[in-house]
This record gives sequence, C-alpha cells and structure tokens, in this order.
Amino acid sequence: GIGNPFIFTQFLGFAIFLGMMTVVFQALFTWSGPGIDLVEGAFGWLAASAEAVLPAGFARDLLTEGVIAGVGSVVVFLPQILLLFLFIGLLEDSGYMARVAFLMDRVMRAAGLNGRAFVPMMSSFACAIPAILATRTMERQRDRFLTMMVIPLMTCSARLPVYTLIIGALFPVGDWLGLPVQGLLMAAMYLFSTLIALLAAAVLSRTLFTGPSVPLLLELPPYRRPQLGAVLRMMWQRSALFLKEAGGVILVCTIGLWLLLSFPANAPDSERFAAERTQAETTL
Repeated sequence: GIGNPFIFTQFLGFAIFLGMMTVVFQALFTWSGPGIDLVEGAFGWLAASAEAVLPAGFARDLLTEGVIAGVGSVVVFLPQILLLFLFIGLLEDSGYMARVAFLMDRVMRAAGLNGRAFVPMMSSFACAIPAILATRTMERQRDRFLTMMVIPLMTCSARLPVYTLIIGALFPVGDWLGLPVQGLLMAAMYLFSTLIALLAAAVLSRTLFTGPSVPLLLELPPYRRPQLGAVLRMMWQRSALFLKEAGGVILVCTIGLWLLLSFPANAPDSERFAAERTQAETTL
C-alpha cells in the first residue's frame, strides 16, 4: 500500500533531521571553544592592561569590571552565534530548511501552528531577537503572536555557558556508542526545550490564541549548492543585529549589577564584622 512507504519516508526524514541537528550541536559544542577562549583572553588582557595604566579608584573599577567585562560577556557569545547562523544559512540556501518546515508541519499542527513556525523557532537557538523578527514572514497575526510567545522557551546561545558548566560539572568526559556524552547531553537539552515550547504552544493555541487551522502552502525549492557569499552576509547581518539589539541590554544590565554589588564600598567584610561582634559580646 501507499501508507507504509509514506510512514517509512517520514520516519527516515525525522531520523536524518535529528542526526543532522546532533552533528550541528556537536560542532557548536567543540568548534566554538577556541573562539570563546580567544575572546575571553583578549578581554582579560584588555582589563589587565587598563588596571596597570589607570590609578586605583571608582573609574578604573567601572571601566575594567563594568564596561570591559560587560562587553566581553556579550562578545563571548559571538563564536557560537556565528557557527549556528552558518549552519542555518547553509541549510536554508541548500533548500533543506523548506523541507524541514514541510516535515515538521504535522508536529507543529498538533501544537496549533504550521511548519512555517519551525524556521523562526530553530533560529532562536542562536538568538531570540532575530527569531522574533523572522516571524514577520508568517501570514496570520495569530500565528505570529503564538510563535513569538513560545520562542523565549527555546534554548538560545546565551544559555550555552550555563549548560556547558552544568554538563562539565556533573558528567565526565566519555563516549556512548562512539559519540561524546557531553555533546549528546547538549543536543538532548535543546530537544527538551523544543518539546516544552511545542507543549506551551499547544496550550496557548487552545486558550488565548484560538483560531481555525490553515493548510501549509510552501514551495519546495530544488536542492542547490549554497552560495557562500550570501551565507556569510546573512551571518554578518544577524550577528550585527544581536550585538545591536541584545548586546546593549546585556551591557547595561551587567554594569547595573556591578554597581549593585559594589556599593556600599566601605561595608565591613564578614570576618571583621564577626570579630567586632565577638569583642562586643565579650565586653558585655
């Protein structure tokens, strides 16, 4: 019959997609390491140089621990964002991403969306800001709002350092079926966030964003060789958007947190306070 080959094709398509995503996240976990180390080393050297030149005081601390550290906390995500946008650009330019949208249409329809919503949701793995902007290509306002509501639940690159710290602290380096365990755990955490986002979309589509289901109308382009120039241009545009939109907010929050942690500057430390309290109790 026709059903069995169709089901097999669907299963094979999902298996290929999950395998490709595992390869992508393995690359993000390993290839971005030298770039992150380079950025951290450069900003560490810049902060040390500023400390050596400037006199001690509030201005030096603000520059080194507030501004330089804040800018470094933004730029340190850039290697992972560039790599993820590189992979997404190659998949889009080759024509495979449209097929992923068609493949995920049945899953997305169960969550109250269609296959087009999966492309901005996948883009949110790099940064939620360009992913939200990508929802403008969706036809219905209801689908745009629903997709924008669940995009923050996806795992963006800003959470990668936390995931990396947790995985490195709790799980030793090792292999499972010939694959690195830490990379598999990273892929599993991304998959878990996707499932949570789909579950939230299913709840919202039946409560706050009710509406009729519409069929997916999508043109499948032929497979072609990606144009490296177009991919690099897309990487630059989306990375610049991240630095412009999200970077400013992160920088301001970092400086604000530093100010809150630094004042009052003359507060007694715990040992001095404990000694003074002991002396006062002895006197009494």
